[in-house]
Amino acid sequence: DSYVKDNSVYVQNNTSPFDGYYTTMEGITVKYHSHRITLTNNQVNVTGGRNNYGTTVSDGSTNITFDNNKFNITGQRYVCGLQYDNSQNCTAINNNISLFSEVDNNVPLSTNEETISYGIILTAWSNGGTINSTVFNNTINSTSHIGYGMEIYDAGIIRKCALKHGVIGYSVVDSQWSKCEREKTLNYEHYK
Repeated sequence: DSYVKDNSVYVQNNTSPFDGYYTTMEGITVKYHSHRITLTNNQVNVTGGRNNYGTTVSDGSTNITFDNNKFNITGQRYVCGLQYDNSQNCTAINNNISLFSEVDNNVPLSTNEETISYGIILTAWSNGGTINSTVFNNTINSTSHIGYGMEIYDAGIIRKCALKHGVIGYSVVDSQWSKCEREKTLNYEHYK
């Protein structure tokens, strides 16, 4: 097993987010079939890019746990706290995720878009899917034009996805939601 704990991660883009239209910044990236990693008590700050992620877990990774981490993500267009993509048996518990996305009023309207934020995403962009995930007791605060506390997209079986403490809302796409426990959820929508 591997442990990543008690770190302060600061990622900042020093150029204008509109110099590179798809500027992407990530605080922590877990990829390429990583297994049995626990990330605990980390402070992750990502700012300055157009598309900013606190963390992304993908490409067949399994048993990746984020427990008691703090994410502060700011950006000009798209911000995401924690994304699991094509991962299995992963856990997000007791994390504090703060998101802020704001259009730069000094940029011409032709390049400005509505801002969007996602607290936690469970998704499958290619084969495999994100299955057997546990998401519990996370605090998500978001400021943007369009905000999702949590989005579940083609995520298979979800063991626990109880949302508590200030979640704005979430959407569920092509998932077996009947297997999911719900607590204090707002703006529930199921898209197919």
